[in-house]
Amino acid sequence: MGRRSNGEGTLFKRKDGRWSGQAYVTLPNGTTKRICITGRSHEVVKTKLREAINQENRNVPYIEKNWTISEYLDYWLSDVQKNRIRETTLSTYETMTRCHIKPVLGGHKLCSLSVQDVRKAFNELKNRGVSGRTAQKCLVILSSCLTNAMREELIYRNVAQLVEKPKYTPKKTVIWTTEQSALFLEKAKNHPHYIAFLLFLTYGMRRGDD
Repeated sequence: MGRRSNGEGTLFKRKDGRWSGQAYVTLPNGTTKRICITGRSHEVVKTKLREAINQENRNVPYIEKNWTISEYLDYWLSDVQKNRIRETTLSTYETMTRCHIKPVLGGHKLCSLSVQDVRKAFNELKNRGVSGRTAQKCLVILSSCLTNAMREELIYRNVAQLVEKPKYTPKKTVIWTTEQSALFLEKAKNHPHYIAFLLFLTYGMRRGDD
């Protein structure tokens, strides 16, 4: 098959028996590039070529790298977030990503991730015994990552924002009275960490405080 009219690309059979489709597309940075799609099946190559041309006609930039969620999360954490957030926060993001998000979503393609994919993944986290609070944090991380992908014009909607937040019921905080605190300190006066207990009850401390 020879060259087609402008805007339809070129589709032809190569000497090695494989099919090749070529077309000009616009990349996210605004430059134009001629892409080449190859395969053994005429219909598969024809379909992929048509998809690329239709995308170009809709003024949607062509994405050369077909990221998986796992790959894009790694890139987002190492190249985007590393110098924006505190090391402790980055460490938390990395842990949440490695332990919870990647196991249920890592193999999905970034460009084709759907609301249903995300909902199903978070239902799976629930089935695995992941707490509602942890699942909420994971959804926030995923949403932030997908927002960055939108800024880079890799996707055109953030499907994580369309998924209902996992349910979470905060535990009721029990505050000791002055008498209860004094009784505790009396019982713990010989404990090696007595000074730490005293400081905690006197001034209060948050995770990460030295």
